[in-house]
Amino acid sequence: MPSLILLNIIAAVCLLLWGLRHLKSGMMKGFGTELRFVLQKGTQNRFYALGSGVLVTLLVQSSTAAILIVGSFLAQGLVAPASGVALALGADLGTALVAAFLSMDLSWLMPFLIIIGYVMYLIKFSSRVNNLGKVLSGLGLMLLSLTWIREVSAPLKESEVLPVVLHPLAGDPIFGIVLTAIMTWIMHSSLAMILLLVSLTTTGVIPVEFAFYLVLGANLGGAMPAIMATWNDDRKASHLALANGLFRFIGVCVLFSFVPFLSTFIEGHVADDGQRLISFHLLFNVILCICALPFTASITHVTAMLRPEQEDDDDDGRPRYLNVKDFDTPGVALANAERETLRMAELLEDMLERSIDTFRTQNQSLINAIQQEDHDIDRLYAAIKDYLA
Repeated sequence: MPSLILLNIIAAVCLLLWGLRHLKSGMMKGFGTELRFVLQKGTQNRFYALGSGVLVTLLVQSSTAAILIVGSFLAQGLVAPASGVALALGADLGTALVAAFLSMDLSWLMPFLIIIGYVMYLIKFSSRVNNLGKVLSGLGLMLLSLTWIREVSAPLKESEVLPVVLHPLAGDPIFGIVLTAIMTWIMHSSLAMILLLVSLTTTGVIPVEFAFYLVLGANLGGAMPAIMATWNDDRKASHLALANGLFRFIGVCVLFSFVPFLSTFIEGHVADDGQRLISFHLLFNVILCICALPFTASITHVTAMLRPEQEDDDDDGRPRYLNVKDFDTPGVALANAERETLRMAELLEDMLERSIDTFRTQNQSLINAIQQEDHDIDRLYAAIKDYLA
C-alpha cells in the first residue's frame, strides 16, 4: 500500500532527526566546554581552523552547531573572521565524512549502541556518563532509522506510479535542487537529508543521475539554518553563516554544469549507487574547501558590505558574551557570565583610573565620558544578573 509505505518513510525520517538531536544534545551537554575550547584554539590560522571544524563536526555531527559556536566567538572578537569562515568550510566537510560513515551497512552495530547507550543513560553517578549514553543511543537510533528506510522503500522500486511522478522532476534539475534545499532547511540537517537520499537511491526509488542534483540542493539548504539562527543576533556572528552560504551557493552554481561529467567519472570508479552519491557529496565539499580557502578573507569583506554592522556594535554597555542559546549547556553559560564579569571589571578599573584625572584637569568632557561609562557598567551588571537568574 503506497500510503502506508510513505507513512513509514516519514516516521523513519522523524526517528533519524530525533536520533541526531539526541546525539547532538548529549555531546553538547556532556562535552560542550571542551568542544568550545577546541574550536577557539583551532582558529589560529585558516588551516588549523579547517581541521578543527572537521574534528568537532565528526563529534557533534552537526555543522550548524559548530558554525553557531564559532559565530559567538566572532561576535566576541575571539576569532579572526577569515579563520571562522575556514572553520565553517571544515564543518561542512566533516558532515560529508559523517554521512560517508553512516551510509555503510552498520545495522549489526545498532542494537549494541542502543542497549549500551540506554544502560549508560540510566547510570546516575556521572552526568558525563549519562550524556555519553545519549550520544550512543542517538547514534543507534539513526542507524535504526536508516535500516527502516531501506526496508520500507524497497517495494517502491517495483511501483508503476513512482516513475510517472519522478520523470517530470528528473527533467527539471533546478526545481529538484530548490525543493531539496527547502526540505533540508525544514529538517535543519543536511546530514539527515543526504542519508535519506542515499537510502532512496540504494533501493532504486530515485535515479542516481538525478540524485546528484538533489545532493547539491541538500548542500545549499544546509547553510540556511545557521543563517536564520544568527540573522537577528549580533551582525558579526551572522557574517560567518552568510559567508558559508555564499560559498555554497557559488559552488552549487559552478558544479551544476559539471554534474554529468562527474557522474560519469564516479561511475567508472564506484559500483554501488548509494556510494556514488556519497562520493559526489564528498567531492563537492573537498573541491569547495580547496577553491574557497584562499578567499576566506575576501568573502568576509563581501558579507560586511552586504550586512553592515549596526552603530551600537561598539556600545560598551551591550553584553558580548551572554549567549542565551548556551542555556542547555550550563558549564558554557557560566563561563560566558564569567567572561562578561571580567569585562565589566576591566571597564570599572578604567573608569576609576580616569576618575583620578578629573581632579587634576577638571575636564568636563572627561567627566561626561566617565558618567556614560558608569551607566554602561550598570547596564552590564543588570544584564549579568538577569542572565544568571
